[in-house]
Amino acid sequence: MRSLIPIVFLAAISTSAAGQELIVGTLNAESASDTNEIAVSQVIRDAGFVDVWAFQEVEDLEALTEYTVAAGAVGGRKSFRRELSTSGEIGSQHRKNDHLGIVYNSSRLRHVETVELHGVRSRPGTGRLGDPDWGLRGVLFMRFFDRDTSTEFYVGNVHLKCCGDGKDTRAHQAEIIKQWIERSDVPVILTGDFNIPVEPGSTDGNTSSDAFQTLASVSKWLAPSNPVKTQCSDRFDSMLDLFFLTENADIEPIDVKILNSAPAYCDAEKSGGPDHRPVLARFAL
Repeated sequence: MRSLIPIVFLAAISTSAAGQELIVGTLNAESASDTNEIAVSQVIRDAGFVDVWAFQEVEDLEALTEYTVAAGAVGGRKSFRRELSTSGEIGSQHRKNDHLGIVYNSSRLRHVETVELHGVRSRPGTGRLGDPDWGLRGVLFMRFFDRDTSTEFYVGNVHLKCCGDGKDTRAHQAEIIKQWIERSDVPVILTGDFNIPVEPGSTDGNTSSDAFQTLASVSKWLAPSNPVKTQCSDRFDSMLDLFFLTENADIEPIDVKILNSAPAYCDAEKSGGPDHRPVLARFAL
C-alpha cells in the first residue's frame, strides 16, 4: 500500500451532531487497483463529524472497517458501526470489488433493519424486474431509529449503471427504487453515485434523464449550495453524487455541500485517493 502524500482540503461543513441536526455523507471510494484505503480514510477524517456515511466501490469488509475507524476518529467518544453489501464482487485483476458500505454513529442511531434491494440488479426486459444482470449493484437500505428525536428513517445507498450506454438501465433501476420508496412507512434519504449527469448550476436537476425524473417523482432532489463536478475524471463534467429526500415533516433538509472543490484534491487520485469528491447533507429532525 502506498504512503499517503499531503493533500490540501477546504473546510468541511459544521461538525455539530447534537440536538436535532443529522449529517449524512456520500463518497465513492473508487475500486481501482491502486486505491489506497489510508488515503481514502484521510478524506473521511478531513470531512469532520458525519453521523452516516454511504460509501460506494468498497473493496471488502477490511476496507470498510478502515473507513469506520476514520469516521469514529472525529466522533469523540461516540461508537461507529458498519454494514457491507453482498453485491459487488468483481473478480478482475484490474479492479477491486465494488461493494456498497454504510457506516453510522451507533451512539445516536439504533440500527433497526437492513434491506439490500437486488431487484435493481437488472436491465429492461420482460416483466417488472426485467432481465437479471448480477454484475450490477443492489441498493443498500438501512433503517435507523434516532435516539435524540425518536425519528425513524431509511438511508439508501445507490450506485446505478454507469455511463451513456446505461441510460435505459438506470431508468429501469430508478423505477424499481421508486416502487420500493412508495412502500416505505418512514422518510427515505437516498444518496450515492447515481451516474446521472447533473450540470453544475442546474436548478432542476436533469430534466432529460428518465431515471432522475422517476426518482424526483417520489422524492426531492437536494441541490448543493456550491455546485461543482463531483468526479475528478475529465470524462464527466457533472455532479454524479446526489441526495434525494422524500417529503415528510419528520425530516427537513438544511443544506448540501460538495467538499474539497479545489482542483488540487483530484491530484491525490493519482496516488491512491478517491476519484470522487465527498458530499455532505445536513438535515433537521
